[in-house]
Amino acid sequence: MKIKKVLIVATPLFLISSVFSADAAPENSLSLDDSVENISQKKAESKIKLDKIKFTHPIIKVINETAGLLQLETVGKIFKLRAHIQDIIIGKMDPKTKKREGLFQIGDKKFSLQDLVKLEKDRLIDLQPKRSSLMDLYEDDKDLFDAEWNKLVDGHDLTPILNAGLKEVMDEFIKTNQMFISYVQAMKDIVKELVDEYVKEGQLENSYLKIFAYEKNGKEVDRLKKEVKSFEDFNNILTEINMFLGSFLYSIPDKVKLFMDKYVNKPAK
Repeated sequence: MKIKKVLIVATPLFLISSVFSADAAPENSLSLDDSVENISQKKAESKIKLDKIKFTHPIIKVINETAGLLQLETVGKIFKLRAHIQDIIIGKMDPKTKKREGLFQIGDKKFSLQDLVKLEKDRLIDLQPKRSSLMDLYEDDKDLFDAEWNKLVDGHDLTPILNAGLKEVMDEFIKTNQMFISYVQAMKDIVKELVDEYVKEGQLENSYLKIFAYEKNGKEVDRLKKEVKSFEDFNNILTEINMFLGSFLYSIPDKVKLFMDKYVNKPAK
């Protein structure tokens, strides 16, 4: 199984008090009903809406109904994190052209995470015939097969772009979630229980989130760097984080309504 960690990193927003101005409030396009579409095969194949799972953990009811326990500014931060994850995966919307542009500058081009996932798959498809030949040739010598396969991958035309992109995505991924890690560590027990419920209700036996919910404090980023090997890994992890946070917001409708009324649905002056 691959990594799943970041989720928890993003979860501990619950008890955080932060600065969030009305000018930075999410647009209507980031309402509770929105989610990142067509970015997860797992989501597409499942009849369960992974961003609409209703948490039943007792802490959720307390958060939803208790004034002051969850700052409205924190609700805004969750919306902003989900929006930023979407920008990473499919690109940021240009308000003038109404088209999305990738966040990652590589050479003279910009790529979204989905663009890089596609290039990664294109490289594998292109090399597949040679890979099959190597498997037949070195069937009983895995080390030699790995060495020859790595030479083919390193020599492919797309490899310089993909190598540069992997560093860009890793840096952005860590930067996006770093601010939440300390809060996750401070409330690990609650995070574990919420992730366990999410995984069970979403029927996600191999969820990345569960792996990182149980990672030792202070080891999350190291585990991330060690486990992530492809753009598909990043795509799957970010998608799960986004869906998990969507379910969290879905489970606290009273708090979300208060936030939307204060920052988004204000009557025009």
